[in-house]
Amino acid sequence: MSIEDKQVIVSRLYTDETYLNRFLASKERFFAEEQILELDTRSFLDALKPEQLRFFANNLRAKHYHETLRLIPLTHYVLEKDIKDRFREFSLNPGKYGIHRTHEEALAFLTFLQQSASHNTFLQSVLRFESAMIQHFLHPVAYKPVLFRYNVFDMLVALRLGNTPSVRKGFTLLIFRKDKPPKVFGLKA
Repeated sequence: MSIEDKQVIVSRLYTDETYLNRFLASKERFFAEEQILELDTRSFLDALKPEQLRFFANNLRAKHYHETLRLIPLTHYVLEKDIKDRFREFSLNPGKYGIHRTHEEALAFLTFLQQSASHNTFLQSVLRFESAMIQHFLHPVAYKPVLFRYNVFDMLVALRLGNTPSVRKGFTLLIFRKDKPPKVFGLKA
């Protein structure tokens, strides 16, 4: 088994909780299921201590959590107490991300939240707004107008200024343009 294969196994132990639990429950069964036959690979994996694995796995999850929250401040503000549990639930099934891993993971997390927030139109607007902002970063388009039900952009500005954002009924129209910040229009209801 090559060094790269060993690195893949160790990284999965850090990122995939079910994989880690299988490994810790019975190493021999894990080796058989994963078809790890080489003695040096087995001894390398045997040397990993459970408390070290859990420590690094928890630190990695915490790092992903804080990086993701930095990109979605409105969602963090709106969901406040629930967001940590929701992220923990989301991180149980790690995805494969490319060079913009943080942005792609934040986008996947917003999609995960949208699936469970279909009844809350305000939360849907916030999630759509932050998804649109991240999508525009990842895939800029020449011209794209997007309409939201609430004045979510005003809330974001207030939050970034350190003020308490207020929820106001109205509309926000964002016009995305390639290589430029979006034009923002707030429309009162």
